[in-house]
Formats: sequence, C-alpha cells, structure tokens
Amino acid sequence: MVAATLVPPVRRSIPRPVEILAWTALVVACVIGIISITSPNARELTASAVWGIDQVISTLVGLLGAGVVGASHQGAGGSDPGQEVLKG
Repeated sequence: MVAATLVPPVRRSIPRPVEILAWTALVVACVIGIISITSPNARELTASAVWGIDQVISTLVGLLGAGVVGASHQGAGGSDPGQEVLKG
C-alpha cells in the first residue's frame, strides 16, 4: 500500500491522513522488526548498516552545507566569475 502512494495517480486518490497512517505503520513495523533482533551476528550487522547510513547522511549534509556556503560567497544571483571575461 505504501509503495502504491509513490505513483502520482494513486497518491492523488488516497486521502492525506490515510497516506500518513500507512507510512507511519510502515516505519513502526520496521522499527519493531529491527528492535526484535536477538541474534548477535544479525544485531552487529544491523548496527554496521545503521553506522553506514549515518555516514552517508552526514556526508550529504556536509556537502549540502558546503554548497550553500559556496553559493552565498558568489554574490548576488550566484553569477559565475568566468562570465565576466565573456562580457569584456
């Protein structure tokens, strides 16, 4: 059901509260599934996967922040310094 909400015509036909409920139920089911892992090997593998996802998210946030800071240093309109040569 949740995957079906990714298709635009289906998404428009499903009321927003039902969609929110479906996504919440999916997240809760996943969290319960991860919490209930009892095998030490599986738990270590899950912890490693979570660590990897955390690294990817941290890197993306850092790159996004560097891009925003870099864009703000270009001046108004985000003009390319190389365009000044073409104008001259």
